[in-house]
Amino acid sequence: MVCEDFANQKVFGTPNEHFLPFLRDWKGAGHPFDIEPALALGRNESGNTSIKIMSNYLRKMNAALTTEEPKTGPFPYVYETFKDAIWVYISRRQKDRQALSRITARNTGIYHFKTSKMPFKVGGSVADKNKIEAADQLEYSDALRDEISQTLATIHEEEKVWEDFFTAWDIKPFRIVYERVNRSTDNYLKPLGKRLGYELEDALPDRGITKLPGKTSTRIIKAYREEMAKETSSTS
Repeated sequence: MVCEDFANQKVFGTPNEHFLPFLRDWKGAGHPFDIEPALALGRNESGNTSIKIMSNYLRKMNAALTTEEPKTGPFPYVYETFKDAIWVYISRRQKDRQALSRITARNTGIYHFKTSKMPFKVGGSVADKNKIEAADQLEYSDALRDEISQTLATIHEEEKVWEDFFTAWDIKPFRIVYERVNRSTDNYLKPLGKRLGYELEDALPDRGITKLPGKTSTRIIKAYREEMAKETSSTS
């Protein structure tokens, strides 16, 4: 959703995980890694480039970008490659819902829900309304509770990786909180546009994509929070 908002502005490039397929094909240490094809995929008519990077392949990305000059610090070759970039960091407040969203995506292979118009290309599978029944079949259970907790722990680890990276290199990212913008029609990207010298419209263009809707997610999260609260009170 946020990537589509970026692309719809026409001035930020077209963000996506453009590095991922090239990293999958990279043959490893000692073999060259050309970043230009990935950068080209994220570049639009403005001349600007946007790349979406996930923490789970930062280590491989850093290895692929390694040069003969020794460097220290967290993922130093990633930093060196993008040291002049504006970093944007997206987080969620309701991380248990984020965890459940990941679990649903893993279980169904469906990551997004599309409306009638969706020119923006997204990562992961896309489902129409009549193909999302599987996402509503999850039932709360001990196994699902444990999976939510494990996924939550992974999310916290990923966030720490990014915060450590930003701190080490004195990066002040433009921060976006998902819950503040997912239903907003106000253009929350205007301040970022100003940093690049663009005056953006006050309202966001219409989105063609949303996160996959789930009728059962509220019930599951309610049950999970109630159980976690009971465990906390029993140990305090």
